[in-house]
This record gives sequence, structure tokens and C-alpha cells, in this order.
Amino acid sequence: LRAMTQLGLPPEQCVMVGDTTADLLAAQAAGIRAVAVLCGFGRRRELEEADLRLDSTAELTHWL
Repeated sequence: LRAMTQLGLPPEQCVMVGDTTADLLAAQAAGIRAVAVLCGFGRRRELEEADLRLDSTAELTHWL
């Protein structure tokens, strides 16, 4: 939320990239899309609620 405010961006122009359910919850609480990367601590079944799931952060360039 702080970064969005400082950059002057609305939630619809932001994403949260994370690898845990806590990251997904933070994205939901901020009203932004959640991108789960499966190369970290989280497991695929734990991250099903993400708007997008990627095998690695390198794949982000194809989606942003």
C-alpha cells in the first residue's frame, strides 16, 4: 500500500509477486492481483488462489 501511494498508482495497475500464502493474503488485503511463483517456499496447492501461478520469477517478463 505504501509503495502504491508513493508511486501514485491505483491497485488495478499493481501486482504482488510472492511464494507463500501470506503473500497472497497481503495482495488480497491491498486489493491487488497476486502472482505466485512456485520456485520458493509455497506449494502449488497452497497457492491456488493466486491470479497467476508461475514456475519461476523469470516467467514474469512474459506477463508484465
